[in-house]
Amino acid sequence: MKVKKFEAIDMPSALELIKKELGPNAVILSSRKVRKGSGIFGLLGRPIIEVTAASDYDFNAKKVIQQKGTIRKDEMNWPQARFESLQDDMNKIKDDMANIAQKQATSSEERELQEFLSSYNQLDRKVDAILKSTVESKLKQFHRESIEIYNKLTINKVEESLALKLVEFLETKSQSSSNGVDRSDIMYKIISGSIKTAGQIELNGGQKVVALVGPTGVGKTTTIAKLAAIYALNKKIKVGLITIDTYRIAAVEQLKTYAKIMDIPVEVAMNEDDIHAAIESMRHKDLILIDTAGMSPHNKKQMLELKSILTKRDVDLEPHLVLSLTTNLDDLFLAVKKFRELNFKKILFTKLDESSNYGNILNLSLRTRMPISYIATGQNVPEDIMTAESGDIAKVLLNIQDS
Repeated sequence: MKVKKFEAIDMPSALELIKKELGPNAVILSSRKVRKGSGIFGLLGRPIIEVTAASDYDFNAKKVIQQKGTIRKDEMNWPQARFESLQDDMNKIKDDMANIAQKQATSSEERELQEFLSSYNQLDRKVDAILKSTVESKLKQFHRESIEIYNKLTINKVEESLALKLVEFLETKSQSSSNGVDRSDIMYKIISGSIKTAGQIELNGGQKVVALVGPTGVGKTTTIAKLAAIYALNKKIKVGLITIDTYRIAAVEQLKTYAKIMDIPVEVAMNEDDIHAAIESMRHKDLILIDTAGMSPHNKKQMLELKSILTKRDVDLEPHLVLSLTTNLDDLFLAVKKFRELNFKKILFTKLDESSNYGNILNLSLRTRMPISYIATGQNVPEDIMTAESGDIAKVLLNIQDS
């Protein structure tokens, strides 16, 4: 491993020096602003950036060492504690759902759906276990088409307990309908009515600042580029980019490359003051997109630092939690739980093209009741991203082909 200290007039210049000497895969170990020159303690000197960087550096190993001993026992056994750890959130959700059902239900069908959602959110892990143990006996009581729908859902990785609950609700709805009922059509309406979507990023006359946060390797930088291209090139909106992902030189260079192609300004920020200055420099932009460093959900120190940067700004800030559909369900729930520190209000899914876990969209949506903003479907910029639509998600889960 090679470690070296660099000095430059600003962060972009420092990054150029680091890239030239240590290569694009170098990582930033530390940085600080200092004064270089004459006067007592250099106080009269010019301000510069001092950055320590390393090549051939096992950053993941460092994080593992830092995290050792900080993971609680219940987190080590997350599958067993999953629903317990979300119990407080679920209780609040139950109250919210009850209020929604009371205020917004305008028909018996809507009221039934709200009651179903509320009852599902009340399932604790003991009830969930009981349902799983009685799946076979319960399925024997269902109509053949309902069993086929159950199989479609579970093949697409919808949780067995949720799939069973959905089919039970389907059976109830089918029995109250006329003969010749299309169960696939009813299930489509149940699922599409259950998933909350957020729609695209809305600009309401003022400046909007959107930050993408989430675990490492979920594709935040590529997703930022897609959103920037959609709004800058397609919608002709004035867009600016800020990256605080300075752990990896390659990530900064990647965003700079996209920005250069789209003729969009990009600023590199190391701390809260840099973020403030970057946003101020882009005060005439309609939309600012912030790329953040990926982090382990267990890294509380890094989480608090990012929270400080993102929450102490007098701006219309909208954090989106970015999650990869290649991630297993337990880790998705863990990420949602831990990243709540950042007050995100929307979830953005990536890597749909690399996964068969489509059911995790529904699993996470119903368990958390968080709206979904976008779904990324590949690496192409800007084509491979779409605004989340509950109907489209329902079609994928039920293998319904557009006619």
